Amino acid sequence: MKATTIGSIIPPFLALAALCASGCLHHRLTRNAPGHVDLRPPPADTSRRVPEEPDDPGDQALIFSAGGFIAGGAAVGGARRLRGSYGLGLEARSLYGQFDDTVLFADDSALPDRALGVNFGWTPLLEDDHSRLHIELQGRLRGVLGLAVGFCWEPGSDGRGPQATGSLGPLFLRGTYLTGLGTALQIGMALEPSFALVWSR
Repeated sequence: MKATTIGSIIPPFLALAALCASGCLHHRLTRNAPGHVDLRPPPADTSRRVPEEPDDPGDQALIFSAGGFIAGGAAVGGARRLRGSYGLGLEARSLYGQFDDTVLFADDSALPDRALGVNFGWTPLLEDDHSRLHIELQGRLRGVLGLAVGFCWEPGSDGRGPQATGSLGPLFLRGTYLTGLGTALQIGMALEPSFALVWSR
């Protein structure tokens, strides 16, 4: 019965992947950071003065994303020995990020050069009969490299414990340890279209 359920869910998930794998939107706020003004008088001989090129101040942003993920791997411990492990779920993320360069166009990447935020996840479809919740603190570098650590638990059971996730773009490697259920290691893919509120630094 579960195999049929998974088989009916995966095709729509892959269709969603093709539709919104890189979906992202920007909205630039009208507020800007204060500028820098030099109040000193100019030199008397202006012919020797070299015009200064302005530096790009970069941007900062609040980024919100939500979507789904699918993962598979192996688990060991608990009442059973080595076994297959899979999960299909939903995740929402909120990040504060900084861009080294100004984001000018709507099709620019919504992924900042540095970011820190929080992930919330729900995995209703697992290899056992439980669902799983997790919360993580996540850091990102250069838009595609991510590392998150947090806590997960399965309502209705005693399973709870730490979780860590490393990501490279939409791909991730996740390890969990739950008391009474053992350790699981999964490789997966997350599809999370983003919306960014951007303003100048």
